[in-house]
Amino acid sequence: MAALLPAGWRATPALWRVPGKAEIRADGPPDALGVDLDLALGDAGLQARSKFDLPARQWSASISLHHPAAAKLLRAGGFDVGDWIGDGPLAAEAQISATPARLGAEPFALTAGMLRAGGQLALDRTGEQPRLSGRIRAERLPLPVLDPHAPAPLPLAALLGWQADVQVEAAEVLGGMRGQPRPLLREAAATVTLAGGTLRLNGLAAKLAGGANEAEDAGASTAQDATGAGAAGTLAGSASLDAASEPPALALHATLADAAIAGPLTGLPLDITAGHADGDLELTASGHSPAAMLATFGGDIRISLRDGELAGFDLGALGAALTTAAATPGMDQALQSALESGSTGFERLQIAAHATRGSLALTAATLHAPSGTAEVSGSIDLPDAELDLHATLHPAVANAPQIGLRLTGPFAAPRHLPELADVTRWRAQHAAAP
Repeated sequence: MAALLPAGWRATPALWRVPGKAEIRADGPPDALGVDLDLALGDAGLQARSKFDLPARQWSASISLHHPAAAKLLRAGGFDVGDWIGDGPLAAEAQISATPARLGAEPFALTAGMLRAGGQLALDRTGEQPRLSGRIRAERLPLPVLDPHAPAPLPLAALLGWQADVQVEAAEVLGGMRGQPRPLLREAAATVTLAGGTLRLNGLAAKLAGGANEAEDAGASTAQDATGAGAAGTLAGSASLDAASEPPALALHATLADAAIAGPLTGLPLDITAGHADGDLELTASGHSPAAMLATFGGDIRISLRDGELAGFDLGALGAALTTAAATPGMDQALQSALESGSTGFERLQIAAHATRGSLALTAATLHAPSGTAEVSGSIDLPDAELDLHATLHPAVANAPQIGLRLTGPFAAPRHLPELADVTRWRAQHAAAP
């Protein structure tokens, strides 16, 4: 059968190595020709009920496509969807109308794994470039998962030679780690445009996914829930991807307001695990692949947090070790434990960072807590997944010594290097005091 297929279809042999059956029925005059198609190809089923006006070169059709495993069918068709859409069936239905100048799917409904969407789309072919317009409303919209270190070029050439203006709304947007999608946004809306090879996301407005149940799923404690994890903050922003430039250029602007954090935010050794955040970011990157864009990542990030918790060290335990164990042999062990584990509840945490060539430098990071204060400086190298951070800790103890902690090495297993020279001097002074 492969010899009978168009050459371009032969690149997807898995699609054709299954049993197939087609039934075609045609009846009527040339200006009102009815054509019915029933096609079974493996587990996939396609039905089309069409009307053709051959002299006017117009046709319309009611089309439905079904398959018990959407991801399996897409992979057989040559589309590498990975774990993006998840498990689940494929069900697509559309009312199609076509003329030489226009092709429309009005309306259409699509279920594919976790994706649930519908709306109206039309392709206008009267201009120099085909133009796609319409509206998509999604009940659930999973986002593709990209490996930021992937060296393979992105298929950005597909953006050239097209125009688009599509309104997109989604009740729920899913994303996260590969194979573990989680709700990211709710009630999201934006306009997607394409012109001159530049894809733009304009007027993004959404509520951040949140709620008590999700907080519990993320492993949030009762204390974290008390910070208001059930409240959902808002996200606004815009983005552009210029595929026509050399190299392709990405720009992103986003503003965050009253975002509730109820679980580890970054996965780094110093991590925010609870709190409320406001912030904004302006980021740029360029390159043909995710790895190239990560290596050219730059811009500014500003975040202000309140009533939260920072994991990585325990300021309260540091203060307790200083006040109760100054003359105890176990003091060093208590200090070491407080610098390697635990967490610190804070009232305010201000973070400002500047990124250049994939390296994120902390220009300001100051924590204020009932148990003391802390300043963090250093850099995070995203392409190499390494960090070099230094924390200066001031427990809320009268005349307390300055305590340092350096974290250096790979994200997965950095070295914790305590700096206790001031503690040694402070302890000697207390021992010598009458």
